[in-house]
Amino acid sequence: FCWHMDNPANGKAAWDTSMRTVKELLPGGAAHATYVQWLDKAAAYLNELRGDDGELIPILFRPFHELTGNWFWWGANTCAPDEFKQLWRFTIDYLRQTKKLHQLLVVFSEADFNSEAEFMQRYPGSAYVDFVGFDNYCYKNVDDYKRNLDKRLAIVDTIAAREHKLACLPETGYEQIPQANWWTTVLLPILQRHKASYVMAWRNGRPDHYYVPYPGQVSEADFVRFFNSGAVIFENRLAPLGVYGRYVLRK
Repeated sequence: FCWHMDNPANGKAAWDTSMRTVKELLPGGAAHATYVQWLDKAAAYLNELRGDDGELIPILFRPFHELTGNWFWWGANTCAPDEFKQLWRFTIDYLRQTKKLHQLLVVFSEADFNSEAEFMQRYPGSAYVDFVGFDNYCYKNVDDYKRNLDKRLAIVDTIAAREHKLACLPETGYEQIPQANWWTTVLLPILQRHKASYVMAWRNGRPDHYYVPYPGQVSEADFVRFFNSGAVIFENRLAPLGVYGRYVLRK
């Protein structure tokens, strides 16, 4: 559940960075009451997501993603690290303690960073996070993508082990996937060197904006090889394993 939340302080889109919104959402802020109302609506929806027998299901909840960027109202250019951490803690406390949403698995997902110290600057604390990761896209310079992805996954591996969290890669991909063997020669070898518990390719939104191949797309055959590599588990293979409620150890 990746939430591109509109700006509660002025009703504009998530990409509105015209004001210091985070400060206004904290207790005592001008938009705090509005923010709480929005959380109430979100909680009601999340509570409706249940299995066939009416049981609550685990939800990967990823608020305020790419927080080190400058394109969202919660970005690094519109709030101080302490303000961001306060908002994160309030949000998770409210959803878990007040709204009793204990099925949320909270994903902390940054954008660019180059060191462990940079990653931890806005980290809200291990009581408020279950997964640690970052969003990383491939552009024309594939070597840059490989270098940055490898370096950042290594940093997140270290942090996850120390904080007793699961590492992840919540967003990645290469728009239109113009390289025919990208899946098995670029992405897969890097994933195999690290410990990401899950990886999500971004959406197929338009004919010119997609990240997973369709039948006949230039990387289709390579994606099938990626799928069949044995190094990754897709949803259709995960469900029969019945991993909910079980401990799964990776050797």
